[in-house]
Amino acid sequence: MLANKDLFIFGYSGHAYVVLDVSISLGYTPLGYFNPDKVSSDPYKLEFRGFERDVDVRNIVDNASVFPAVGSNLIRKKIMTDPNFTGLNYPILASPTAVISKFSQIAEGTLVAPSAIVQSKAQIGRGSIINTAAVVEHECLLYDFVHIAPGAVIAGNVKVKEGAFIGANATVKEGITIGRGAIIGAGAVIIRDVPAMETWVGNPGKRIRP
Repeated sequence: MLANKDLFIFGYSGHAYVVLDVSISLGYTPLGYFNPDKVSSDPYKLEFRGFERDVDVRNIVDNASVFPAVGSNLIRKKIMTDPNFTGLNYPILASPTAVISKFSQIAEGTLVAPSAIVQSKAQIGRGSIINTAAVVEHECLLYDFVHIAPGAVIAGNVKVKEGAFIGANATVKEGITIGRGAIIGAGAVIIRDVPAMETWVGNPGKRIRP
């Protein structure tokens, strides 16, 4: 019988390598991956277990943990909300080098990467990514399936709604709301609320689409 510290991942490319490194540092034993195809580069020597749509994932993973190791917010949501995969053991993977307030809340299936900071009373929804050296300040509310890219800074009391993406080294001013599915470009400085599904770039941030 497999144990909770055994791990299978969905997806196996660049972002998965970060997930695997963090999981190993936390004492997990990665065993295999689900992916549309067997990958040509397998640095972690994992077993290819097929495409999750074509195999009995529940039977394969048994009591082991599973993790959506893909950078796409939409794909992580698709995996974790699929009735075939709900109720599986999705751990929180928080790097030992991350700084996380004991007064914060982090939901299942979320990665907190090395050197990231999550401050007091911040709330992070499930299936999210707080990437390398990103900062989520006090009392922020991050909904499900968001991605805060490396080096981004989310100031206090910011709301980031479901599926939004904050690019590398972007800065979001305190009290701002980033709408559902919005995209903030790398290095942008956001000082106004961003509506749902819009893309903003620059300093100060401005809409470029839709």
